[in-house]
Amino acid sequence: MKYILFSIAAVITFTLGACDKESSGTDYDLSDTLQPYIIIGKTAIKTKPDSIATIRFTMRTGLSKEVTVNYSVTGSVELGNQTVVMNRYTTTKDVVIDIPGGTVAPSTTVVTLLGATKSDGTPLTIGRYGVASGEKVNINIAAP
Repeated sequence: MKYILFSIAAVITFTLGACDKESSGTDYDLSDTLQPYIIIGKTAIKTKPDSIATIRFTMRTGLSKEVTVNYSVTGSVELGNQTVVMNRYTTTKDVVIDIPGGTVAPSTTVVTLLGATKSDGTPLTIGRYGVASGEKVNINIAAP
């Protein structure tokens, strides 16, 4: 019994002696060094003429300002440059692209994320790693 009490006292002494007296234990670094970015869903979409394709834009975090997203639609469905606004504090925005009935199939349409800016004019990083060239999705249009 004497050895057990001695062992417990020794463990408590060593444990308390190992504490850093200068640290309060609350000095965690909570800074966020990763800038807000926006991406486009990259999974290829399969659809048919006279239907729709839904594209999703996703931000890393919801922002307190509206974000204007610029994208282009090229290929068999040619819409050129388009714009959509993401509301405050949201992280996703779906965009519906109509595939007209007269679209020649099989063919491909490419949606490319061109840029995004906050309502105060601050640009967002395009892509998780800042590589904008990879932010595109293919819409594969098959024969009906």
